[in-house]
Amino acid sequence: MKIEKFLPNVKKNVLLSQQTTFGIGGRAKYFLEVKKKEDLIEGIRVAKKIKIPFFILGNGSNILVADEGYDGLVIKMLEKQVLFDDSAVIVTAGTPLSF
Repeated sequence: MKIEKFLPNVKKNVLLSQQTTFGIGGRAKYFLEVKKKEDLIEGIRVAKKIKIPFFILGNGSNILVADEGYDGLVIKMLEKQVLFDDSAVIVTAGTPLSF
C-alpha cells in the first residue's frame, strides 16, 4: 500500500540533518509537514493503517538523528504558538525555543 495514496503531501527521502539544530542525521523514508492538529492525526492514522513507524518532530531542537536515518514517517509540526492562561503556558510543538 502506497503512503502517497493517503497523504498526497508526503515527501520521500528528506535529509533530516536539515530539520534539526545539530545538523546531523540521515534521511527519513517519508516526511510530512503539518500545520493543524487534524493533519497530525491523519498522518498517524495512515502510518498505523499501513503499518510503518512514525516519529513526531517539533522544531528539531536537542534531537540527534542517526546517520542511517529513519525508516518510517517523520511528521514535522509547523504550528508556532504560545498561549497564556491563568495557570498555564501552552506551547505548540513547532515553536522554537527563542520564540
